Amino acid sequence: MTKFKCESKFGGFSAGYVYEIIDGEKVIKGYIVIDGSGKVVKKGFKSLGDAVQWAKAEYEALRKSFELAIQLEQLSQALEVEPEPEPEPQSPVRKGPTRKGPGSRG
Repeated sequence: MTKFKCESKFGGFSAGYVYEIIDGEKVIKGYIVIDGSGKVVKKGFKSLGDAVQWAKAEYEALRKSFELAIQLEQLSQALEVEPEPEPEPQSPVRKGPTRKGPGSRG
């Protein structure tokens, strides 16, 4: 039966190795990174150090992306201004008779 041994955690990532007990001895099958639900995120590392390094870098990248998203949202909210109210429609102004010139009627 294959088992996972966690060696390092970064946020929701766990880096470690997969092993089996064969003839009473622990035999390492590979180095992997899993997420919090136990799903393999990345496998095929040549060493535990590589898996740990990848998990740490991935966690940092996600953390920075999340922080940037929060900053952008805050900036967006800060830049929002209340829309100016629409001017109320005014009824046409009625003008009195206009004078068109000398000798005109009306």
